[in-house]
Amino acid sequence: MAVVEVIGLTKVFGGVRAVDSVSFTVGREVFGLMGPNGSGKSTLLSMIAGVLRPTSGVVRVGGFNVWGSSSEMARARRLIGYAPQKPPLRFDVSAYDNLVWHCLVRGLGLIEARRRARELLEAVGLEEHARKTVWELSGGMVRRLVVATALVGEPEVIMLDEPSSGVDPAYIDELWATIMRVSKGRTLIYTTHNPLEAERYSSRTGVMHRGRLIAVGEPRELVETYAPYPLVYVKLRGPPKPLDVEGCRLLETLGDTLVYEVVGVGCVERIMAAYRDSGLDVEKLEVRKPGLEAVFKRLVGGE
Repeated sequence: MAVVEVIGLTKVFGGVRAVDSVSFTVGREVFGLMGPNGSGKSTLLSMIAGVLRPTSGVVRVGGFNVWGSSSEMARARRLIGYAPQKPPLRFDVSAYDNLVWHCLVRGLGLIEARRRARELLEAVGLEEHARKTVWELSGGMVRRLVVATALVGEPEVIMLDEPSSGVDPAYIDELWATIMRVSKGRTLIYTTHNPLEAERYSSRTGVMHRGRLIAVGEPRELVETYAPYPLVYVKLRGPPKPLDVEGCRLLETLGDTLVYEVVGVGCVERIMAAYRDSGLDVEKLEVRKPGLEAVFKRLVGGE
């Protein structure tokens, strides 16, 4: 059953279609909107969340039109928790006081707001840092606090724009463990430009490119459709030198490593033979199963 329905959603800025006739549905799942910077994914998410009015199209959350009548809008928004990429926080104020303020804005009384703020700090693992200003928190802690702001109204649908932005790569898994824990049993929609993140945490992924949604599916389905062949990484001792190899297609050069797509039988052996016969010294050859990164590159190219 669809919890979120997006139908023909479009946003035009000064004659430019930032989002162009996007349609999809999301159930109780983790749905990642993946795309390069400028692809329209953040604009799309803000329209779904009820923050940016679309030029045309319909968004329904829990069956209520997010941009319908005032009563429908109010009922839809009560189901939504949204955290933009730019932290909606006062950096010179404590984590606790920031959350109290967000609770007050959502209509809670002061006593209830204080209680809810404490609950949220515990939920995202920041109770020991409650009295620190946002300036004193690490990047990962700030993002967890941003997630907490989206949970204030106990929403059915959580929407996070680039939730791992600015987080040290060593702490991304910790952040996502928190996100997955607090969103369990709810609908989670998030944006990312990182295909590895989308592959690891999404039950389904939509690929945005130039304002359009060009592919949707489970990560495994997208790989099978758009990048079904194994990849061979060839690292040479010395400058990389591309060679034409029958049954193999050179995809790209990454520094001193050449990446081939295997489209025929015996390709790996032919690559080895081609480089050996050319007198080039192969330092390392590795065969990898493609993932969403390969899909991403196939669908959006160099962007």
